[in-house]
Amino acid sequence: MTKNADTSTLLGSTVAWSQLAQLRFAARQLKLTPNRKHLSQLTGPYRTRIRGRGIDFSEVRSYQPGDDVRHIDWRVTARSNQPHTKLFSEERERNVVIFTDQRSNMAFGSKRCFKSVLACAAHSLIAWSALHSNDRVGSMIASQQLHSLKAKRNQKTLLRSLQQLADSNQQLGHDNFDTITPLSQCLVELQQICKPGSTVFIISDFHDFDEQCFQQLYRISRHCELHAIQIYDPLEEQLPSAGNYRISDGKQHTTINTANPRLREQYREDYLDRRQQLSERLASLHIPLMPLSTEQSPLATLQYYFTPQLLTHRHGRRS
Repeated sequence: MTKNADTSTLLGSTVAWSQLAQLRFAARQLKLTPNRKHLSQLTGPYRTRIRGRGIDFSEVRSYQPGDDVRHIDWRVTARSNQPHTKLFSEERERNVVIFTDQRSNMAFGSKRCFKSVLACAAHSLIAWSALHSNDRVGSMIASQQLHSLKAKRNQKTLLRSLQQLADSNQQLGHDNFDTITPLSQCLVELQQICKPGSTVFIISDFHDFDEQCFQQLYRISRHCELHAIQIYDPLEEQLPSAGNYRISDGKQHTTINTANPRLREQYREDYLDRRQQLSERLASLHIPLMPLSTEQSPLATLQYYFTPQLLTHRHGRRS
C-alpha cells in the first residue's frame, strides 16, 4: 500500500496491522466535524453536546482587580477568607474513544471484504484523523475478550491499539467462538473508559441490540457525544436473485433457494424494519446512525458525514 492509497486495497476476510497503520495517510482527508445536514437525513434533528474546543479549568489563585467576578471560587474564598478566582485555559484536545466489534457475528461478507475488516478500516481512519487533530485517542475492541486502552495523544499508543485490533481480527478465522459477550455487557465496560466530554464512536452491526443496550447508551450519552456506525453486508439487506446459493459460517454449510419473490421481499422488509427501529431508538438519544456497507469505501462514507468542506469543494457549491 502506498502513501496515496485509500481503503480500496482492504479486501478479503482479514486485515494486517501494516494496512491499518498505512491508513494514517488517507485519514488526513478526514476531519471529524459532524455535517449536521447529512446526519439529520438519517436520524432527524441532531444535537451535539460538544461545542468546539471550549476551555479547561487550570488553577485557582488570589483574586486580582480586573478578574471576572463570575469566576470567583466561593468555596476557596470561604475557607481562606480571601477572594480567589478560577483560571481557565483553552482546551486544545479532546478524548475520542472508538469501540469496535470484532465478535464472531462480524466474520461475514459477500462483497469486497468481511464486516470485521470494514470495521477495522473505519476504526483506523477515525483514530488517525483524531490524532492528526491533536486529540487523545482511546479504544475498546470486543472479540473473544474485551481489550481497552485509555485515551492518549501519542502515535505509539495508537499503533499499539491497531496491533490489538489486527490480532483480534485475524483470530476470527481460527478461534471457535461458542459464546460471545453481549453488546450490552460491552457497553457497560465501555462506559468505564469514557470520560465526560468524550466523543465516542461505536462500530458494530448491532445484531444483538436490545433494551439493555439502549439503557447503557443512555447513560453514556448523558456525558458524551456518541456516533453509531452500523456495518452491514448487502446480502443481509437483500437476498440475491432467484437461484440456489451455498453459504457457510465457517463450520456448517447449507443451501438457500431464493426463487420465491415474496420471500425475497419479506426478507428485505424485515431487515429495513430492524434498521429503522434501531435508528429511531438511537435518535431518541440524539445519536446519529451511519450505515456502512462492505461494498462501500469507508473513507468516502465518513467524509460524507464528517467533512462537509470536501463536498463543497468537490461539487463547487455549498452542500
